[in-house]
Amino acid sequence: MATESEDNMKAKIEKAKLLFKSKANATNILKLVGLIDEIQKGITICKAKKCNEPLYNNQSTSNKEYCMNCG
Repeated sequence: MATESEDNMKAKIEKAKLLFKSKANATNILKLVGLIDEIQKGITICKAKKCNEPLYNNQSTSNKEYCMNCG
């Protein structure tokens, strides 16, 4: 079952998809950029130099700062 924050994130992503598919005008582009910024603030990335994997449900058991592949 999804948590409230996961549901909120999914809603923001769906809203971003709709804005992206709609007619591109300045207002929609600015709204899309704002949503992307909000979405990215909640994402934690693996600490390995050449890795950009998110850590959500993907953390190494030995070191929580790295993903399963790097840790």
